[in-house]
Amino acid sequence: MLIGKKDCSKFLVEMSEKERYAIVNSIKYIIADFGEDELQTRTGFDKEEYENLSRTVSQSLNPSDLDEDGLVMLHQALNEVGNGIDIPLFELQIGVFRTEIIEMLNTINEKLDLL
Repeated sequence: MLIGKKDCSKFLVEMSEKERYAIVNSIKYIIADFGEDELQTRTGFDKEEYENLSRTVSQSLNPSDLDEDGLVMLHQALNEVGNGIDIPLFELQIGVFRTEIIEMLNTINEKLDLL
């Protein structure tokens, strides 16, 4: 995953098809696993916002344009999947190893730390 600054309010997020698949699966998993209130409490974003992010990631050409909120939302979803919740058969359900989710999370952390 590569993240570059497009302009003052947008980021270009370049990801492989495998990363894109894992992100969409991660978002679907937290939406299904958490109720609406828990999703909002744990991540700061609601189901509709995550569904929009999932569509953006799955339908856009590489790279994806994300604003700062989109980057934070992606961070929150990956953090929950990588560190917060127990997912049986992780690799099968998400599509990558947990360590790969952590690597994506670390890439996003580095960018967010610069803001």
